[in-house]
Parts: sequence; structure tokens; C-alpha cells
Amino acid sequence: MEAKCPSCSFTGKIFPQDILFTADRSRRIRCPQCREMFMDDSERTVVMRPERPEAVPPKPVFRSAPPAEKPFVPAKNEAAEPSVPPVRPENRSNSAESQFRPVSFHGSGKTLFGISLVNGLLSIITLGIYFFWGKVKARRYLYSEVEFNQERFSYHGTGGELLIGYLKAAVVFGGLMGITMAANRFFPPLRTATSIAFWALVAFALFGSMRYAMSRTAWRDLRFSLRGDFRDFLKMYVIGIFLTGLTLGIYLPYFRNNLRNFWVNHIWIGNAPFEYDGEGKDLLSSYLIAVLLLIPTLGLSLIGYLAKEQRYQWDHTRLAGGRFSSTITGTGMIGLMLVNLVLLVLTAGLAYPWVRVRNLRYTLDHLAVEGPMDLESIGASPQPETSAMGEGLTEIMDVGVSLG
Repeated sequence: MEAKCPSCSFTGKIFPQDILFTADRSRRIRCPQCREMFMDDSERTVVMRPERPEAVPPKPVFRSAPPAEKPFVPAKNEAAEPSVPPVRPENRSNSAESQFRPVSFHGSGKTLFGISLVNGLLSIITLGIYFFWGKVKARRYLYSEVEFNQERFSYHGTGGELLIGYLKAAVVFGGLMGITMAANRFFPPLRTATSIAFWALVAFALFGSMRYAMSRTAWRDLRFSLRGDFRDFLKMYVIGIFLTGLTLGIYLPYFRNNLRNFWVNHIWIGNAPFEYDGEGKDLLSSYLIAVLLLIPTLGLSLIGYLAKEQRYQWDHTRLAGGRFSSTITGTGMIGLMLVNLVLLVLTAGLAYPWVRVRNLRYTLDHLAVEGPMDLESIGASPQPETSAMGEGLTEIMDVGVSLG
């Protein structure tokens, strides 16, 4: 038989296990959808064709009758079923979707190639001046194609800022190089001092570039910021360079982990800080194995290590209660790099925009945040003033910084 429930407007087939009898032998029907009881009035029963094809009836779930109802005698085999209230979507507070938030990249190599082509032509026409505006245009496109939690990132730097920062950096770098050349020629004992000054300038370039990049990056109108002290970074960086050289490279996993530790633990989005709890010792054995296999594997072991290092670093990064998770693999990175190499060789470098997009897509599409992330608690926060001078130094000195 078919009936219509007066409580939830369910219309469909009623099965024998849903037909119950009260103590006075009157017949009642339990709705398969909302589990409410209603009288069986044969004259008023609405019989309709189901809107959907018949499917396997759901397993009945029973609960005790409401207090106002008269006692009823359950049908045979129903007494053994546990009383479980129905689970409704609106009552799910910790569904799987709320615990997993993927990052995705939607950029196109074709679009980036068009932007790069125009930038190159205009840079030639303007004797290189447009280079900085072209760089900003490319960054804005790439940032806008990164999506997290259905919100896109944005970049707010300007070509004018980059040009002024580059000019300042050129003066500083040129002055240091002039002092270094003069010292090496007229006063050799100063060579050590000038070498230390050079590495200090590299540290300043990395720190300044990261601070500027974070201050011009936003997600959901919330700006990022780097709030560390340069003196702390300089001390960590110089010591790391010294110990890496002293140990013939064995200290490198510790040094790279310390860099990651400083960046992540001093980066904020709005009023929320990122957190990192990784340790270099966890990567030491994998690094040493990769070094030992470097020649037999033609360098492929190092790529495998870099993939493991990147997974480890992301897996130990947190924000607002959620933990990042990366699923990149060594074989995946090797395949990615081999295809990229073939593209660059066959096109004489013209495929670089596609290579850049492929790298970003592989990294970001394998990245997600797991756990009960409280995004609503993140609000705006005042941002410190920043300069693009560090950005200019990274261009001149050909050094870069990345969070993976």
C-alpha cells in the first residue's frame, strides 16, 4: 500500500514492518522518513505514484513513541532493533567535508604564455623598465588562480614599488661590491669581513623579499605579514651557513628546517599566526641516504628527498587548528621534472610558462588542510610598513625564497 505522511509530506510505499497496531487494535503507520506515527484512515489515504524510481527500502530505525501517544504493540522482529534517532544533515557538526579543505590551482600555461609574451615585448620597447610591471601582472594572475575554501588569493604589489626597490638595492649591492674589490686589492685582511658582509646582505635580501611578498598577499581580504626580527634571522642564517660548510653539508637538513621554522612561525594571516613544529633530525637519515645514492641514481635520489622534505614540512604546519597535509611523492616529482626538461629543450625555453604552471599545479593540487579549522576566528590586523628593496636585492643577487 501507499500513503502520505501528514508530518513530513512523505508519499510512497508503506511496508508491513511500518504498520503497527495499538492496544485497541486500531492500525497506525510509522513514516519511513521521519519515523512519526499517524492514523491509517483508508478513506483519506492519498495514493500517488512515487516521484523517484523505487529503491531498496531503508532499514527501519525505531525509537520510543512520543509521551502523548497511547502504548502500541511493536510488530514482530522490531523489538530486537535498537532505538536510534534519525541522523539529519543539518545536525552534522563534524562532517567529513568540514575536516578536509583542499588547495587547488586553476591557472593555464597558455594564458601565462600570453602575459609573458606581452611583458617581454614591452620590456624591450621600454629598455627594461616595464619588466617590473610585467612581473606584477604575472604574479596577480598566478595568485588569482590559487583557491582555498572556495576563495581566491590576490596580489597587491605594484610595478613602481618593485622599480624603486630595485634601484635602492642596486646602490647598496654596488657599494658593497666596490668595497670588496678595493679590500681584496689594497688590504687583503679585510676579505673575511667582506665575505661576512656579503652573506649578511644575502640574509637581508631574503628577509626583505619575504616580508614584502607577504605584505602584498591576501586571501579573503586578509593580508599576510612577516613579523619576525631581522637580527634573529641574520644570526640563524649566518650560523647555518657556517655549520653547513664546516660539516661538509651534513648540517643542511637542520639549516633548511631552521629556515622553515623561522618563516612559518613568524608569518601571520590577519590576526592568526601560522605554526611549525618540525625538527631537522627527523630528515637527517633520509638526507644522508640520498647523498650516498646521488651518483648511482644520477641525482634522482635528491629529488626523492626533496619531495619527502616538502611533505614533512607541510605536515608539520598548522593554522587556526587545522594541519596542512601534502601528498607529493618522489616518483611524481621525478616525472614532473623530466617532462619539464623535455618541454624546455624541445621549445628552446619557450615552454617555461607551461613549466611554471605545471610546478604550481602539482604542488598545490597535492596540498590540503585537515582538521577542525576555525576560519571564522581569523580577522584583519594592522600591517607593518614594508619596502621592496629586499625584492630588488633578490633579483640582483639571483637568490630566492619559497615556502614550498
